[in-house]
Amino acid sequence: MKVAGVYCFLNKINFKRYIGSAVNIDRRIKYHKSLLKTNKHSNIKFQRAVNKWGIDNFEIIVLEEVYDINVLRDREQHFIDFYNSCSEGYNLAPNAKGLLGFKHSQESKNKMSETMKVIAGTKESRDRMSKALKGRIISKEWRDKLRKANLGKKLSEETKAKMSIAQKGKKMSLESIEKMRKANKGKKLSLEHIEKMRISKIGFKLSEEHKEKLRKANTGRKLSQEIRQKISLANKGKIRTQECKDKLSRIQFGKKLSPETRDKIGMSQRGMKHHNAKLMDEDVILIRLIHEISGIKSTEIRDKYFPYMSRHAISGIINNTSWKHLL
Repeated sequence: MKVAGVYCFLNKINFKRYIGSAVNIDRRIKYHKSLLKTNKHSNIKFQRAVNKWGIDNFEIIVLEEVYDINVLRDREQHFIDFYNSCSEGYNLAPNAKGLLGFKHSQESKNKMSETMKVIAGTKESRDRMSKALKGRIISKEWRDKLRKANLGKKLSEETKAKMSIAQKGKKMSLESIEKMRKANKGKKLSLEHIEKMRISKIGFKLSEEHKEKLRKANTGRKLSQEIRQKISLANKGKIRTQECKDKLSRIQFGKKLSPETRDKIGMSQRGMKHHNAKLMDEDVILIRLIHEISGIKSTEIRDKYFPYMSRHAISGIINNTSWKHLL
């Protein structure tokens, strides 16, 4: 809950105080603690006291909740004077001064931006940030806040180009890939999300270079039986639109299969693997044995053993013009 007011850090051993005010007390106290923990607080007197006594020996007290921020500094001044927290505490100045309502000029913002770009751009800085964030787990609440903050935000083409250049040639470690795989396992996208993804891809075309990379990455790759089963179930009963059929037709038009690919397709659909096959391999072997041993003709074999087959099909098996892979 956002509460404005005056607060203090009270040393429970010597009863000295640091007094401050904020529009959001909770957020300001967290900020103080973060700086004190990393030994970076701007108030050196307060920082040294915390280093000496330890943060656990300081009690945080809300002295007064203030509902009119225009009098916030006046109330802070009142408590600084009342407790004499400058000469007998940890405040540096006897007057309540702060940056409330202060706005940096555009020139100052630009200077700060350029300075931070230089600092954050060094390898040393990047390594420090990487170490600081390693193993850090973002809470669900914080993730939701980030998601809401970025909802509907559109990146400019310039920003997209910069991000693309920054990611170019960058390879993820196997450890990172495995983490992402585990994080996404069993995760189901909402229909709304799927539709958004579909719309965003309309008209999108991969470059020839990208296609070649994908082709090389997938060459020789074999899908597990489990993955195949999942793909099969996902596509079962799915009806393609006429537009989709036309697109697939245009893609395949004029495309010639290599002899190797033809052989693979032939092997995958040979004999009882064919979707229209009515006989098993054992049936074909039996038909040939009956004919070889007893000399019975195809019509008689069909009538006696396989009435659902045509005479022509039985004849092809006997004459070895079909089911050649079982010769």
